[in-house]
Amino acid sequence: MTIFLFIFVLNKDKKKKVNLAEIKNNQTVIIKSLGNVSFLSKLYEYGMVPGAKIKILNKAAFNGPIYLELETYRFAIRKEEATFIEVE
Repeated sequence: MTIFLFIFVLNKDKKKKVNLAEIKNNQTVIIKSLGNVSFLSKLYEYGMVPGAKIKILNKAAFNGPIYLELETYRFAIRKEEATFIEVE
């Protein structure tokens, strides 16, 4: 019994990593980190750098694209690409 409580306490302190694909519509988040992916330079061109605020405008049905707003820019990325972007 004591062992289970100890494991629970350890897991409670760790924050779950959340990626951009898990965020709901009309929520604003801050980019925490970008994964090592081939389109990383394109994300930097959009201004998607750690610390930037980004808003989810709409998530298309059936694993479609995710429409984002970053400052004055509006664009869409694939859901697969959004899984590499860690947010808080």
